[in-house]
Amino acid sequence: MYSVDVSIVLPTYNGQKYLQKAVDSILMQNFTNWELIAVDDCSTDETGAILEEYAARNSRIKVIHNRTNQKLPASLNIGFREASGKYLTWTSDDNRYHPSALYRMKALLDTYPEVYLTYAKMRAIDSSGRESDKNEGFYRYEPERLILHNVIGACFMYRREVLDEVGEYDTNLFCVEDYDYWLRIAERYPIRHIPEVLYDYRLHDGSLTETKKEKIRSQRRRLREIHIDFTLSSLKNRPADLCGAFFSYLSDAETVNETVYEKFRNALPELKCFINTLPTKRIVLWGAGVVGSRAAKALGDKVAAFADNDISKIGSYKERIPILPFDEIMDKDVDIVISVGSDKIYEVITQMVKRGVHEYRVWQVVANQLNDSR
Repeated sequence: MYSVDVSIVLPTYNGQKYLQKAVDSILMQNFTNWELIAVDDCSTDETGAILEEYAARNSRIKVIHNRTNQKLPASLNIGFREASGKYLTWTSDDNRYHPSALYRMKALLDTYPEVYLTYAKMRAIDSSGRESDKNEGFYRYEPERLILHNVIGACFMYRREVLDEVGEYDTNLFCVEDYDYWLRIAERYPIRHIPEVLYDYRLHDGSLTETKKEKIRSQRRRLREIHIDFTLSSLKNRPADLCGAFFSYLSDAETVNETVYEKFRNALPELKCFINTLPTKRIVLWGAGVVGSRAAKALGDKVAAFADNDISKIGSYKERIPILPFDEIMDKDVDIVISVGSDKIYEVITQMVKRGVHEYRVWQVVANQLNDSR
């Protein structure tokens, strides 16, 4: 039925610097029944010539030259329209597969017919191809965390039926088109992780991740709005994660969608006490750790005190600011700003609400508002 087992799409624009290493990593696969469809998106360097040279030497490689610059999601769609494989994937011109990557992902899909998308761990490398010192904690890979972060990364494979039933990549979501696609798949089908490093992800100054940070942030906010109902249904029994998703959304948001905002707040009662404006009074920071120090330095003399759960800190100073028992600040006319890591926010919120605090702010959101007001 299928002419090849695996179709690989490689979209590229001015990718000559690392392109040969990316293509060579495909040629070195220990699984050979694949086709490579390279989509040159109007490159002005030697990208097109490099790809044509490969295609002339290997019949499994096909090159498409876009007549106008289409950008990544449209180029992916152009490539996949030509794909004939049973399984589909795509890769980038600056990354590289490990030799067993295609075989391992195909084998999992062969073994588990109920799984429609699989993905493997990645290793971060630097511009010269050496393992990066940013590797630790580079990605969290648990499938259940997909609703919070793009845990799938860049090494993945999915069934042909996904293209037929889920459709194409959304051209309006450039920079997060992959994350959107994984969420659309997860809304319909089971996914499964391979806990094995099968891919090298190159960190360098010219990558989309580095050059489009603000665009990614804006699009990530749109993505949360599009998938809000899926987010709420997936996290209804995970209040700490739901809380994290809410504040991640606000941290990314340039403007808040009031419908999305209220859906979050209705789903988690403790969020009703959250205030989404900048502090106007003297500030007490709840959390005298790393995040608290960062907040204190940014807020300066507006900070009157810290509060903290660690009783060993009470009575000492942080950034020359006293750390007080929370009971001492309960009756003071101050604005409380939670300044802890994202994974601790819900724990602190529940403590405060139980102790009668009816208004609080969160540093991650305040920091975003301060940046936008400058």
